Amino acid sequence: MAIFVDPNTIHSAIDTWSGFIYQGKVSLYHVLDLLNKDKNSNTHFLQLDSLEDFAVLDGDEDLISLHQVKAVNNRTYNRYREDFEKLEQRRATYPCSGAFFHVAKENERDNVALQANHPNIEFYEYSNGNLYCELNEIETLIDELISIFLNVNNLQHWNNAVNIEIIRSKLEGIIFTQVVSIHAINHQQNGLRISEAAFYCTIPFQSFINVLKSNPENALNDDYYLETAKIMINDWFMEFGDELQEQGLMVSENDKLKMQKYLVEINALSTNKLLKLLKNITPQRNVEFNNLKQFNESLQKSDFQWSFIQGLFDLISCANAMEKPVWSCDSGKKNALTGINDPISQVRRIARSIKKNILNNDVELPYEIDRLITSELEVESLKDAWNNQNNSPEDPNEGKNNVTKWGDIELVMLRNIKDSIK
Repeated sequence: MAIFVDPNTIHSAIDTWSGFIYQGKVSLYHVLDLLNKDKNSNTHFLQLDSLEDFAVLDGDEDLISLHQVKAVNNRTYNRYREDFEKLEQRRATYPCSGAFFHVAKENERDNVALQANHPNIEFYEYSNGNLYCELNEIETLIDELISIFLNVNNLQHWNNAVNIEIIRSKLEGIIFTQVVSIHAINHQQNGLRISEAAFYCTIPFQSFINVLKSNPENALNDDYYLETAKIMINDWFMEFGDELQEQGLMVSENDKLKMQKYLVEINALSTNKLLKLLKNITPQRNVEFNNLKQFNESLQKSDFQWSFIQGLFDLISCANAMEKPVWSCDSGKKNALTGINDPISQVRRIARSIKKNILNNDVELPYEIDRLITSELEVESLKDAWNNQNNSPEDPNEGKNNVTKWGDIELVMLRNIKDSIK
């Protein structure tokens, strides 16, 4: 019999900045582990952010296990003690075969010590024998489980690094799409609260099996590129937040809400709008999603994580950052945030790459701004970096018009302008 619970009494953390990203990967790991170890798990269901950070239900919707996930940079027992107690209480309220605590950092206590005080819960053990899993390790462990599944199910011919990456992206996409769907339901007029939507919207394990048993080459379509791009960007938001934790920086509630808002906006973008955003923030690149090679060249971690995301975090909130990432400053100039993350020694190369790119591609931004915000580059005008090669007047050719306009644009470093942004 399915467990009865009032979803209104359940707290969901699915709406916190990057909170669902790591736990989504952890839940995928557990699904794959069950599929490899338990032949009857193909009838199970995954429930996200409802009874717990995630839970597993059987085919009759009876609860099998509860899982709490903490991606916190802390190893002390006391930091988690209240969470341990809550998980114990949750298991007492909703009886199941196991209640597991997932941590990203090795705790000062092992399972024996933990269960001495909390006998009804335990740290989750991963395939490498660790009772924790770092943020930068989880994908490697997921890939290993995908490889095992392919071998066990006589699909060795798909078992290579490229295919496994495609399969992992598709599997993560199932969870990612579910989260976005829950948000969409929540934001509809008279829609369900997030906790309600999360409770009722479970994912059948068969959905993951269908991906695992499908030819990876058939996955490379527009939907794959859009979904994978968003997953990667969400991962980089998560890693950025983890870096802030590592540095011991305190993040205000306003900044958490601001970054959450940006993530929601990114996740709602269509393919065309996402491509437009990438072209706006990386004018030095040719951004296309026509094939896997173009996709990998168009979306660079360094651009997003340490330049664009850093800028979103440092600057005041922008109402339309994902449609037009432009901020005004005290002087009245318009400043566009970019992902340009190259050292000052590369300023001439970057300037020439921008010139080459705008001659060959449709670029709208230069007609609306005065400056490009970068992480390390600063120059009074791009044409200075072009060695004054473009001092000619306006040309009827649209590409040259773009070059002429871009030539007057300044490059300015984020740290030198962020205090004057308004």
